[in-house]
This record gives sequence, C-alpha cells and structure tokens, in this order.
Amino acid sequence: VLHPVVRLPLAQRQFEGRGLDAVIQPHAWKRMLEPSEGADLVAFLLGPAGSGITGFALPIDLGWTAR
Repeated sequence: VLHPVVRLPLAQRQFEGRGLDAVIQPHAWKRMLEPSEGADLVAFLLGPAGSGITGFALPIDLGWTAR
C-alpha cells in the first residue's frame, strides 16, 4: 500500500508552516486520509478476500494519481 497523507500527529507536525491547505489541495478529495481508512484497506488485503492480490503497489492517495 502506497501511503497518502494520513491524518496523524507526525504528518500534521511535518506540514506545519506550509499550511494544511497547501498539502491537501492537489488531492481530488481535498482532505487527509483518516487512519482507519488505511487500516481497513490493509485488513482487506491481509484477509481471505485479498488473497488474490499480490505483487501490486496499491496507492490510496485520495485522487492524487487521477489529477
């Protein structure tokens, strides 16, 4: 799973001074990913339903690659 900008304390500290708006504007959804959203995807990939998904870099980027 390719990581997006996740709403975690480390990311928020990292972007201080640049303004959160500048960080999220390039994303189609105009927000940071919530930790539970990334965790849900990882749980799916580790479970039986995701067993056929191998050798693939899956971006969860809130539309970054669609721009």
